[in-house]
Amino acid sequence: TIAAAAADTLHSGALLASGNVVTIPQTDSLLDETKLFALCYAESSGTTTDSTWRDSYIRIQISKVQNIEASLVEHFTTGQIARVDALAVTYTGTLENNKWLSMIDETLNNGLQPKR
Repeated sequence: TIAAAAADTLHSGALLASGNVVTIPQTDSLLDETKLFALCYAESSGTTTDSTWRDSYIRIQISKVQNIEASLVEHFTTGQIARVDALAVTYTGTLENNKWLSMIDETLNNGLQPKR
């Protein structure tokens, strides 16, 4: 019943995949970025009475940064940024104004862990 709960700040709601893609709408209620979410799946109806619901053991936390913009190009999850002497980057999301951003080689990211 919890995995199939209606969408709110603590639940995405049960979402039917289109092929192997699921889109989680974030229009009415944004998922709470302070929570750690369990990714669950069902192979039958996806309703609250579906006995096939299982925990995938994948954990996801919502980022406070929705996207960044550099050189008038918006980047959401991947992309290339021009190499210039002074790179002005703006961001949108729930990260408050005047906070810190840092770009590092992802292979060096071993010491940074998601905030829980």
